[in-house]
Amino acid sequence: MLAKSLKVSALALGLMIGLTACDPPMPPELLTELAERSVTCVDGPVTVSVPEGLVDQADTWAATLVDACPGTQFSYVADGQKADIVLSASQPAATVCKPFATAPFAIDGTALVFMSADFTNINLDGAAAAGILTGQISTWDDPALVALNPDIALPSTAITLDTKAPAPQIAAAEAWLSNLTKTEVKLSNFTVDNSATGQDRLYNMPEGALGLAAFSDSMAASAYMATIIAGPDATVDFVNPESATLASAATQLKITKDAASVTVALDPSIKATPPAGSDTVPNPYQAIFATNMYLCGKDNLNARALARFLLRQDTQGNVAGGTSLPLPNNVKFKAISLIETGLPSPSPVATEGN
Repeated sequence: MLAKSLKVSALALGLMIGLTACDPPMPPELLTELAERSVTCVDGPVTVSVPEGLVDQADTWAATLVDACPGTQFSYVADGQKADIVLSASQPAATVCKPFATAPFAIDGTALVFMSADFTNINLDGAAAAGILTGQISTWDDPALVALNPDIALPSTAITLDTKAPAPQIAAAEAWLSNLTKTEVKLSNFTVDNSATGQDRLYNMPEGALGLAAFSDSMAASAYMATIIAGPDATVDFVNPESATLASAATQLKITKDAASVTVALDPSIKATPPAGSDTVPNPYQAIFATNMYLCGKDNLNARALARFLLRQDTQGNVAGGTSLPLPNNVKFKAISLIETGLPSPSPVATEGN
């Protein structure tokens, strides 16, 4: 049974009432901002499959829902298990989830992680990164790496290449390296393994190893991540994987929407824009991808209501408190417009004197 929706401020209600048929339609940003002032609740149990990097945030969602939607029995299970909503960068197996709706939930990126007792940072340009990942560069003291790192005494030891990674990480690396080198880069020597995630994998990397990992996992594990030289001048064109540089790349996302899904893909032809309050655009770290929310099984309002809650501004702010990135507003608005299909409109609470 549908519970009563909560709280629309008197100001927001006044804005809505003040609009007439002669006024232009409200922009989606304003409509979404008004919706942020309420919570649409649907009574009943909802289970979410949560990746390791979002477990701490899931505890906060559960605590918030107790007050906002007491009739919603929220629980979460480990990544890869059956659930009503699966949060994952990789398409879940059909045995786990057959989605009726899919939309972005957060932004992540692909880092080139390594383990070395000799150095804690290394510069790679597109050609050098592609050379290592395709196996053409196999030792740390390769002349191409020495030229990019004149201040580091690189050891004359083999690079142990970890060639397992989830599909979105491989695809993001291929796309960016292809753009940097102006030639197609295919990591055909890599094996798609959507279970190759988590902090423990990075803690257990052997000496001299290099591989791909999610930025969120890499940050949580304090792993060493390569710096990428993305232009002709290494003094200004370098970019490290960090929240600001991934967020800069997220302003270059192209959004595609149909009746059942919203998807995003980086389009380097889109000019990156500065963050709010700044005139400076951080160099974008363009190996990015989305962590998606997959709503599973038969279309139902329970899953849609909780998914809408997870797209709220305050919940997205909770995501930003971890190692993933919240969605850019333009992506979030598109995701909301898909997810909230069929949900009841929030009802305002009576103000004093009414």
